[in-house]
Amino acid sequence: MGKSCPIGKHFETIYLVNADGIATPLPLSITVTGEMPDWKVETYKFSTTMNLVATVSVHGVPSNDTDNIIGAFIDGECRGVAQPTYSKRYDEYFAMLDIAGNAGDKGKKSNSAFTKPQQVLHGPTYRQVKTFHSLQERL
Repeated sequence: MGKSCPIGKHFETIYLVNADGIATPLPLSITVTGEMPDWKVETYKFSTTMNLVATVSVHGVPSNDTDNIIGAFIDGECRGVAQPTYSKRYDEYFAMLDIAGNAGDKGKKSNSAFTKPQQVLHGPTYRQVKTFHSLQERL
């Protein structure tokens, strides 16, 4: 796979020809990913957690891409990471985050980030989807 191959899921059928000249189709499915973010939660630093179930929309359209990554941050520190999974019961994709925290986090700037690694040639880029400044804004 060349470095210039675009990120995404690619489907192609190639044909193998045997000695008799008969072509047999061989379907190929390739997933090309970029540099993934190094978002990790150091859970031992925190005394509490909260759960957040979220849906992801891109330009107002619900996303069903399980390669998306959602991160929750407080003052730039990663507190939760998840990827969407499909719920057959609700016929929808959900990201289920466990977000870590401490009592002293009240009033700190919190935000979330959403990423689908972009073009490999330019390094990873992350799109911020929403910044929350207080718990009240989230409700």
